[in-house]
Amino acid sequence: KTAMELNSLGVAHWTLGDADTGRAMLRESIDIAQEIGEEDRESTALTNLAVFEVAANNAGYAIELLERARAIDEKLGNVWGSAVIQSNLVAALLRIGRADEAFASLQSHAAGIVGLGDIELTIEVIELLAGAFSQRGDARRAAKLLGTTQALREQAGMPIRGPDAELLEDFLAPARESLSANHWEQEREAGRSLSVQDALAEADAAG
Repeated sequence: KTAMELNSLGVAHWTLGDADTGRAMLRESIDIAQEIGEEDRESTALTNLAVFEVAANNAGYAIELLERARAIDEKLGNVWGSAVIQSNLVAALLRIGRADEAFASLQSHAAGIVGLGDIELTIEVIELLAGAFSQRGDARRAAKLLGTTQALREQAGMPIRGPDAELLEDFLAPARESLSANHWEQEREAGRSLSVQDALAEADAAG
């Protein structure tokens, strides 16, 4: 129970902008979960700490944490947890500029992750696709898929959290810089009418 509460508090502090406290709580959660043998709690805290580290531009360390978490979830047969980890690994790859590798991973796993039926995770996958398109020089698709995710978030009542919004904007910066403001808004608006499957088809069409 303590490990779970520390994990939740750590995420709450991070969302409120107190990254140092949040990071310390997550590390304590990991240590306690290891001591008492609660591997599922350990994996969750490892994954959340990795999200922190991606946002803090420590993507290499984040990948190490996520690989540890993935080994646990694969051992436990936790399909949903493995999907979350895969999504976060893509974010880490984008953070260090490995856009082609990130895109290839998304192409391989996106349909399976979306198939789990978790709307928040589905939105995150499409946001990552937008980020990958941005870094690969496909500004039009990046803007379009941003519009798709914004519409989906509105429909689901799931506004993006501050730290996640900042990271997404970092990913989208190259695309924003390469399109005029009017062209960006036109593509973004067009993307609002796309379905999830339409968004995944954009990735397939991009090759």
